[in-house]
Amino acid sequence: MIAWCIRPAYAFRTALSDGEYMPGKKKGGEKIHAEITFIWEIEPVRKKGGKQALEVRLVGKASTMVRLISGGPETASPEELAMWRMEVADDNSPGSYFHVQVLGREESAPFPSAIDVPRLPSVLMSPFACMEFALAELFQERWAKHAAEGTSETLAWRAIQGPRHDKQLAWHAEQIKSNSGSPWAAWKAAKPPEDLFNR
Repeated sequence: MIAWCIRPAYAFRTALSDGEYMPGKKKGGEKIHAEITFIWEIEPVRKKGGKQALEVRLVGKASTMVRLISGGPETASPEELAMWRMEVADDNSPGSYFHVQVLGREESAPFPSAIDVPRLPSVLMSPFACMEFALAELFQERWAKHAAEGTSETLAWRAIQGPRHDKQLAWHAEQIKSNSGSPWAAWKAAKPPEDLFNR
């Protein structure tokens, strides 16, 4: 098993958002930045015939944490303003397989660690999709403009992420259509096949 991660001491830090989390002329009143860390416990998948591994399998934790911090990365006394974790559950999880949890690290309210709800369903799962989400939230107009550009980087990103989102959304829709009971209960109980993103 390999712990693929960005540890807190080496967190990915965004540039300062000077109220850009609000679009247009609204402009938010806070200057904030995000710090993003993750840990995914993975192992290489060997191909038949002993070929070098080109794929990995998730075998343990899969959690990406996004923290919104007051001021810029060099602020003397930074304050955590918000925190959420985007996670991929294990087979015994009581929540949606792909979900978001808010706070849940402290003993005190709101969302104390003893009560690990809500587990909000999500379509984001890879650490890099979570990073893009944070950038798009903090820099509403600037990120939208950048993401719409047809640069080689944005086209390469689309080629990687587009098929993953298509497969995940199609799988969720399939769970709802193939179950005669509550659509939410079907989505919540569904566990994706190991090869979902390889199909």
